[in-house]
Amino acid sequence: MTTPQPSHYIPRYSAESIDYIVQSALACRKTVEYSPARLHQLARELNIPAEHLHIIEEDWLATPPHSAAQPDPVQPSTPAIDHQSWLNYCLVNAGLVTLNLIIVGSLSWAIYPIVGWGLALVLHPTLSSSKS
Repeated sequence: MTTPQPSHYIPRYSAESIDYIVQSALACRKTVEYSPARLHQLARELNIPAEHLHIIEEDWLATPPHSAAQPDPVQPSTPAIDHQSWLNYCLVNAGLVTLNLIIVGSLSWAIYPIVGWGLALVLHPTLSSSKS
């Protein structure tokens, strides 16, 4: 049983969570450009030491092109093969074929889920990539 959180509960975030959230939020505002003064103001608000910011900024300026150096955290790439889905497909259909062979003695009704689910797995990457 989960205990309800009190109304004054303040969540705690790891450094990785903060990094992801801030990068994702900034990625949504790609057309906005910030001045060096605004960058330093944001760093002060996030308690980032000025010397750390300066080192990181110099490193960033030394690696052009700047837009290609940072991947967009908001839009993850779709994997070509979903291994978990294929594993589930194989295991479940092996069970269905076994059950079909035990009950009927030949492969009859188990072919329908094999073909239907197989088509869905094969066509899913194509259909999902055409939507984006």
